[in-house]
Amino acid sequence: MDDSYPETSVEELWDYQPLSTPVPITGQEWPVGTRPLVSICCITHNHVNFIRDAIEGFLMQETSFPVEILIHDDASTDGTAEVVREYEKKYPRLISAIIQKENQYSQGIKPNQEFNLPRSAGKYIALCEGDDYWVKKTKIQQQFGWIEADPSISCVSHDCWRIFDGDIQNGSRFPKRAKLRWDVEDLIDGRRFHTNTILFRKSSLPSAFLAHKVLSGDRLLFLYLAISGKILHIDNVLSVYRINENGLSQTLTYSQLKADLLMPRYLSDFDPSFPVSRLRVAIYRTLFCYPRDVDKFDLVRAYLGYVFYSLISGVIFKRQFFGGSKMFLRRLVRML
Repeated sequence: MDDSYPETSVEELWDYQPLSTPVPITGQEWPVGTRPLVSICCITHNHVNFIRDAIEGFLMQETSFPVEILIHDDASTDGTAEVVREYEKKYPRLISAIIQKENQYSQGIKPNQEFNLPRSAGKYIALCEGDDYWVKKTKIQQQFGWIEADPSISCVSHDCWRIFDGDIQNGSRFPKRAKLRWDVEDLIDGRRFHTNTILFRKSSLPSAFLAHKVLSGDRLLFLYLAISGKILHIDNVLSVYRINENGLSQTLTYSQLKADLLMPRYLSDFDPSFPVSRLRVAIYRTLFCYPRDVDKFDLVRAYLGYVFYSLISGVIFKRQFFGGSKMFLRRLVRML
């Protein structure tokens, strides 16, 4: 596991005098050339009704260290880009934006991997998409305190509210059964926390991550971080995740989801002991559960992959296998 971003000492790159007490990042003054300790990376597309909440959540943060805010707008057509430019003009020392003229995601390009992470200067990365937002001004200071104190921690996550149709009363706390530590086994089968909740050590990622072509980049990111170190979980709500019934997950195709079959190879190259067959079980399950355009042939082929790797990994007699089988049969019956 030596194919990672080069580890550089804090003294060499992040040479700064911490503030005696956290203050709003909008009121901080650092000497010219001071390297930010945390890079906030935000990707957005057609989020004009939400992007102000996201950016205000960044700007309200109170820290004892320097921060940068990197925003990538993926050729929005609804006025999102104009809002981003407005904030960049107002806070030029904090915010750096890339405004695309052509949509990158539709060309198979992941904006965070291609544009935000490569230009990030922070030792730590915090993620938040343009339709989500943070609700506590101490969010990244809390996470920084834990991860900076223990080099074995690769990432710190926390709880969040999931809201539907913009109504927090119509939402739920996620995760419902939080642990204080997440590991690889926890993260193979599903999501345990949302992307807008994490702050992670940039050096925990292999440099190859930037070039990986999978659909579920978040899952790949989380598994890399779990391989690299401990993932600490804060049992406190510090952000909000908006659920959009017309979002990406409602339009995924079989061809798009099939790209995730590359993920086990990437992870086993990084760590030969990674449980490849277990992950393949989870991926094949998504292939017969979620794509909107799957035909009967691909549906059956995905289920056979699910059975084969369930047998190899020893989960074929567990309750989760039978749950997946029931989902397959229900979908197959509807197609007959």
